Amino acid sequence: MFEQPQTHTLDRANTSKRLGRALIGCIGNRPGQIDWRLAWLLLRLRLLNHTLGVLRESAAASRGTVCAKSNLEFLNVSTTMSLSRFRLITFDVHNTLLQFRSSPGKKYGEIGAMFGISNNNNQLVANYVQSWHKMNRLHPNFGLKTKISYKQWWQMMIDGIFNENGTHNTPPEKIEQMTEHFMEYFKTSVFWQHCYGSVDFLNYLKLQQHVESSGQKQAPFKLGVISNFDPRLDVLLRNMKINHYFDFVLNSYDVGYMKPAQEIFDRAIRSAEIKDLKPHQCLHIGATPATDYFGARNAGWYSLLVHEKSAEELTRKYGQLVEDNHVFSSLFDIHKKISNDYMRW
Repeated sequence: MFEQPQTHTLDRANTSKRLGRALIGCIGNRPGQIDWRLAWLLLRLRLLNHTLGVLRESAAASRGTVCAKSNLEFLNVSTTMSLSRFRLITFDVHNTLLQFRSSPGKKYGEIGAMFGISNNNNQLVANYVQSWHKMNRLHPNFGLKTKISYKQWWQMMIDGIFNENGTHNTPPEKIEQMTEHFMEYFKTSVFWQHCYGSVDFLNYLKLQQHVESSGQKQAPFKLGVISNFDPRLDVLLRNMKINHYFDFVLNSYDVGYMKPAQEIFDRAIRSAEIKDLKPHQCLHIGATPATDYFGARNAGWYSLLVHEKSAEELTRKYGQLVEDNHVFSSLFDIHKKISNDYMRW
């Protein structure tokens, strides 16, 4: 899993970059598919590339030219190497892997219209935000802490969306019918779509798993999901055709803890079932600074942030607690960065 230090970087680095770009192009042309013949070719080329490096180092050592500069290069590469340092990589779901097809106001408006209830979408958005914060304050983790079912939680949430601030006097039977519909609707591609670059990045990681595990009993790293979500998460990922990328999926309701609690990150380490796995060997990628970025870092993990705001804006809000080189607008940008360069951690 851990790559050899690149003491001689010129030819080997350029070769790796060319291979990375070719690999991205091949995967990107066939989303959701992996060409294992290409993987085998890549493995052979990487072995050849490594052999070239070893021969160069051996020749240099025999001439006595391996000096302090090589040590400096080793230290630099060690602090900037890409994902090869990690044995576990996990993702949040909302706005990281998947996003709403349209605004919550529009979607809830469509549900209301199906049951003969008309509302202003802008008002529904405001009600959605207000009801969401209220429900999370009074009944955290989808009602788990206050002993109500997650279905009851959503029914109360929907009642707040349609009846908050005198928006509409929607009768209880209509709320119950809309909740039944929503519980199914929310698990499908009618409500969700893939975030930009998410499938290509997952393909890339899965291919790396396969190539680097050749001849080993266990994959060099594992992939997982950690999300503040109810138990429908597994069905959602299956319906969106991305469940097969992950070795495990954790939702906060079943775990009993929500991010940013360290307990859910500790649970992920246990779920990975990797011998002697340590927090500093884990990376979490998510979209919410408080729960994903800071939650992971406080648990001893590395973390990256996928966020619509720029690194400069987030730095102004959170100070130097958010490192600008850890902020990306999409998984596509993370994929591009680690494929063509080294990430500075």
